[in-house]
Amino acid sequence: MKVKVLAIALLAVLVLAAGAIAQNGGQRGPGMMMRPWQDTAKEIGLSQSQIDQISKIALKAQVDQMGLMQSTTAPADRQKNMMAARTKAEADITAVLTADQQAKAGPSFAQMVLRDQAIRLKAALCQLNLTATEQTAIDAIVKDNDVKVKAINEDKSLDQMTRRQKMMEQRNSLINQINAQLTADQQAKFKTMMPMGMGRGGMRGGGNRMPGGPVGPAPEAAPEPAPAPVQ
Repeated sequence: MKVKVLAIALLAVLVLAAGAIAQNGGQRGPGMMMRPWQDTAKEIGLSQSQIDQISKIALKAQVDQMGLMQSTTAPADRQKNMMAARTKAEADITAVLTADQQAKAGPSFAQMVLRDQAIRLKAALCQLNLTATEQTAIDAIVKDNDVKVKAINEDKSLDQMTRRQKMMEQRNSLINQINAQLTADQQAKFKTMMPMGMGRGGMRGGGNRMPGGPVGPAPEAAPEPAPAPVQ
């Protein structure tokens, strides 16, 4: 399945055209959705190579978190392990940035990346062992969704509330159609890995792309971050 296509559509499902928060490290304001971390990444001068590397680290972190969530260890130990894994992922993400980029991004940048629901969804799909038929069907669903989301985004007649409502409806349609392609066991596993579905904040959007690649087994351990390029 063309995961890049999937990611593009999912990243655009709940985009709000107005009210982007500028220069705030991606924090939310009242009634506003989280700003795409890729926007901040571009503003502080990250290269595409850095963005790709950060996405891979975040994907691996999400896969690890899901594995820990389903472990049979004691709740207190499980929580401790999850916190340790998240702290390491935040450090790995921060290490990709130069000192100047870190200063511009602020301390919340790595946390913002790890809250990316599109990456979380991709991590979940990687573990569902989709068949070729399921992959083909979901690919077609996502392509259709992408067209519809694009039309909503480009409809200048919509006010913010109407656009939000249409995006919510389209999001629900996407979820229902994808779930319809999954077996009962896959649906149950998917719900366990993503207990909040798409998340209350939804898939933050803006058409930003995430590194593609086929949906399949969970990724191998992310390599140690390479030295950040000299700016």
